[in-house]
Amino acid sequence: MKPISAFLFSVISLISCKEKKQDSIIKEKDTVAEIYSLPNDEFREKVLPKVKQGKDKNKLTAFLDSLDKRNLSYCDLMKREYEIDDSCYDVARAKYPEPEMSIEFVKLHDETFDVAHAKFAKQINLTEKQINYITIFYYFDKNIKNFCGEY
Repeated sequence: MKPISAFLFSVISLISCKEKKQDSIIKEKDTVAEIYSLPNDEFREKVLPKVKQGKDKNKLTAFLDSLDKRNLSYCDLMKREYEIDDSCYDVARAKYPEPEMSIEFVKLHDETFDVAHAKFAKQINLTEKQINYITIFYYFDKNIKNFCGEY
């Protein structure tokens, strides 16, 4: 009878431990979600302090606020920019695949990018100039690239 009791005790203890671990994981996820309630809160905490120029930091903060209102994170915006560029590249490459067609390739890529970029800007209610400004930060700030990842 003792071996059965010991076995049952072990099983109950194991189940109890798993439930406690799951509860702590769920609580930890809730805590993380509460800390970063806006799409760019983590960006503000981890990247913004590393921006050196006060004027740039102020502009970037304003853009982050604007993106938050659209429920769009900075990194998601950059990812979408790269997706647009890649799709325009694919369109141009399909029509002008040969190296000697590079002039036509570049022209078609740029034309399709301009149209797609304008459409995207309108969709998220930002100007192309604003998106370009945000993109410049990504290109030239290694902290932002490290945070968002390279696309």
